[in-house]
Amino acid sequence: MEIRSYPDAGSFLRENIAFLEQEEAANNMLLGLALGLKGREEGGHTANFLSVVRSGWPIFCALQTPPRNLIAYGLNEEASATAHLASNFFSSRGIEIPGVFGLKPFIEPFAGSWVAHKGGAWEMKREMGAFKLDGVTMPAFSGGRLRAAEKNDELLALDWIMAFNREALGEADEEQCRKLVGSLLKQRCLFFWEDSAPVSMAAATRPTRNGITINAVYTPPAHRGKGYASNCVARLSQNMLDKGYRFCSLFTDLKNPTSNKIYQAIGYRKVADFVEAVWV
Repeated sequence: MEIRSYPDAGSFLRENIAFLEQEEAANNMLLGLALGLKGREEGGHTANFLSVVRSGWPIFCALQTPPRNLIAYGLNEEASATAHLASNFFSSRGIEIPGVFGLKPFIEPFAGSWVAHKGGAWEMKREMGAFKLDGVTMPAFSGGRLRAAEKNDELLALDWIMAFNREALGEADEEQCRKLVGSLLKQRCLFFWEDSAPVSMAAATRPTRNGITINAVYTPPAHRGKGYASNCVARLSQNMLDKGYRFCSLFTDLKNPTSNKIYQAIGYRKVADFVEAVWV
């Protein structure tokens, strides 16, 4: 086995996109971020850290957009060996990684190896499911309609994105959320379900060759239990399929039975188990 790092997302994708696209929906985050980085590099922006373990061909890929977690994907049967090799590689080069997000078989050996080098301990923060949809089952109509968020929705979008981050991640950096909202509005990929007024929200981001990711799904507590989120996600997913995407993907917290039930009812099916480990 050998490990290789890349100076930019373009060279990373040229050599490894075929490997990642073997499970394109499961890799919606890693692939989508790498493709987005490539676009920004072409506009003069700096690349982030990307690496691959190869055994004649790719068996593991990783990407980090500092200071966020490392995102990792690899073949399950090689998970333990690649985890230790990658951990040694990153640690020996002084690369700071606050945590790691990836397929379940990889995380425990990587985290164990990392803290063996760095000291301290690690804990499992979240267990996530990667879901895929290629046909929508429309829910009972809740009333309302889907519309793209506009510039004059910026304050409401910021409030809801921050609330979403607090619920989903346990934290909300206002400056980062403000940048995210600005980007989503500029790309016109943030949407509201509106029933007289906005009652739910979702975004369609990180397009890959065949798919696109639905994320930032949020409904304020006062509007929950009325079918708004189901209608918002179902209609947005259908719109993306109508635009020519072959599938939609999303991540959901496996400990949240409500969201899991909603997504599966409209046609999403789990394709992989991911976990997030952080250092403590």
